[in-house]
Amino acid sequence: MTTDQLKQNKLTKSSPSPPQQAVTFQISAQKVAKVLVVWVFFVAILGGFSHYVTFQIVPQLDGLLGRGVGNVMRRIGLEEEPSLAHWYSSLALLACAIALGIIAAAEKKIKGPFLGWGLLCLLFCFLALDEAIEIHELFSKPLRLWLGTGGALHWAWVLPYGLLALLVGIASLRFLIRLEPRTRKLFVLAGVIFCASAIGGEMIGSVMYSRGGFESTAYLVINTVEELGEMLAIVIMLFALLSYMGRYIGRIELSFDAPPEDR
Repeated sequence: MTTDQLKQNKLTKSSPSPPQQAVTFQISAQKVAKVLVVWVFFVAILGGFSHYVTFQIVPQLDGLLGRGVGNVMRRIGLEEEPSLAHWYSSLALLACAIALGIIAAAEKKIKGPFLGWGLLCLLFCFLALDEAIEIHELFSKPLRLWLGTGGALHWAWVLPYGLLALLVGIASLRFLIRLEPRTRKLFVLAGVIFCASAIGGEMIGSVMYSRGGFESTAYLVINTVEELGEMLAIVIMLFALLSYMGRYIGRIELSFDAPPEDR
């Protein structure tokens, strides 16, 4: 037997055999939501504790143990970006975008109203990107200096994003009205909680920050509630999407075609 034949035989033995039947994964909207709710509360509580340690204890610990302690706690906390909470929120928003994209593709295949789903998919892609690389933070300082804002508008990014949320809400009215009631209620609930937490919570947090800085206990509480509200809103949205897919799409088949020379 030649060397080439030996290599071919070895490759054939080590290569996995083609599957005899389709590999099926079942996703339960209820189970996913329960796991994520537990995770969200864990991240929020841990982040609030880390925030307290960062601004109340670490300044003394840095001198004893080095600045590394503070850096680790800031990445776990809720204030610094990027952090554990923002990493999770970015992934959760991306999961919503993927689910919306699947629904849009399915609706298009059956000649259904796919445009609204597709636009929502793009919106959540932007939100996931924004959460990951902090696009909104780029607006705060320039707008604050330009408009001279302070107090509740210290983080001035809430102005353009609040306007964007209003426009998206108005533009989505027709789409929401055409949804079946259960999904519509969950979408509205998720949107209200998310906007109230992200924009309203940020404005209240700005007031607390202007009075006592990051060390303020009131700011710590507001910031924790804000992040918790945002993360819970995303869980509600993902639950609504998975439930919708389970009721109206059901089974999704994904096939991978091998190159002709591998068949």
